[in-house]
Amino acid sequence: MPLKYSTKLFAGALAFALVVGITSSAYSQESFLPEWIKTIAGFWSSNQISDEEFVGALQYLVKEGILVIPEQSQIEPPPEKTDLDIQDDFLDPTSKCSGTAGCIPGYVTENIDGDTLKIYGKSIRLVLVDAPEIGDSGYEEARDFIAENCPVGSFAIVDEDDFQQEGSHDRMLGVVHCNGVNLNDAILDAGLADLYSKFCSSSEFKKSKWARNHGC
Repeated sequence: MPLKYSTKLFAGALAFALVVGITSSAYSQESFLPEWIKTIAGFWSSNQISDEEFVGALQYLVKEGILVIPEQSQIEPPPEKTDLDIQDDFLDPTSKCSGTAGCIPGYVTENIDGDTLKIYGKSIRLVLVDAPEIGDSGYEEARDFIAENCPVGSFAIVDEDDFQQEGSHDRMLGVVHCNGVNLNDAILDAGLADLYSKFCSSSEFKKSKWARNHGC
């Protein structure tokens, strides 16, 4: 069996097992499959992220105990909630989001530059932020700023722009919250990127305090 097919089969089986495990658990009556898990599965099913990235994401969630697949013969009650902020964020990422578009928690898998990073392999563009392109003055400083404040492996939440859900060049547009920092605001505050002012009128965040402070 080709490696690609085997990975695809395993990813599908694991996804099915997760859904069955969650919905058949003893505590499923008071919980549901979060929308962000469905969103990540949607990225995979539409080939926006690879089989390997999807499998890795699911395996990580299982390993960390965020998703639990109970034994068929013995379903145990859920573990008690911890006081860790990251656990709370996973349980209710919407507390960091506004509007009605995507609200996606996940782990950073790659830092691209000063206004783009990847979460579970999905490219995210910091909305209303225009950082230097590769080869331009300030590119490395902007890239390093994002990498330092939200390094690979960090937990982050993407608040997708309601008014720009079509994205940009296969990148989701939104505000990224990482390690307690609004990255969009932070890199503008640091003077390492410019406000992408021509898109203020077409952004959900044009009236946000951070966007107004920088010129929207």
